[in-house]
Amino acid sequence: MYPTKQEVEFAVNLVNELVGLGMFECMESHGECGLCNWMFENNLHRLGYSWGSGVTKACISHTDLANWVIKVRFKDTKRDYCSIEYNNYLLAVEEKLEGYFPFTDFLCEKEGFSFFIQERAECNEFIEEEVSSCWYESAREELIWDGEDPQDQWFMDRVCELVDEYDDLEKANIIFGNDRLTRFLQRNRITDLHQGNFGIIDGNIVIIDFSGYMG
Repeated sequence: MYPTKQEVEFAVNLVNELVGLGMFECMESHGECGLCNWMFENNLHRLGYSWGSGVTKACISHTDLANWVIKVRFKDTKRDYCSIEYNNYLLAVEEKLEGYFPFTDFLCEKEGFSFFIQERAECNEFIEEEVSSCWYESAREELIWDGEDPQDQWFMDRVCELVDEYDDLEKANIIFGNDRLTRFLQRNRITDLHQGNFGIIDGNIVIIDFSGYMG
């Protein structure tokens, strides 16, 4: 999916509105918590905005921009993780692996901050549970294959321990079963693949945060 010209123009107007309301003041000094507080203090949810964030970037959406979100980095991060994510998407396109990620494109730049537009994925606790269940089922099958008794009272404890031991590449390979994708993730240091960094687009699981995290 590609954004229409009207959707891009609307997204840029949203950025201009946020900047005009003083968005950069909280982005510069308070990071994640500051942005959330600023959004609530300015009643932006009543204007159709919603938002989420991790440690390195914010994800902003609007009721009138149904299929897209806007991403921007926090200033206090050592790296521009939004630009890293965009570059990773371009690399995925080159290797014909873009179907595992939401469409991502540069949107605009304001006062030294680059904003990006990204296809909206469905994200909720049920999807997180679906992703987690794949890992637990894989661990369960692995232990049974190794001769463990699933009726043993400590069996589920060992399943949980094994899931905790999975690294990001193992988790991705369990979900997608694509060795080319796994090598791509490794080569581009796309890590931090916990269940909250997956979503669904058109019925397919995708990775929604693919910048990796390097501190």
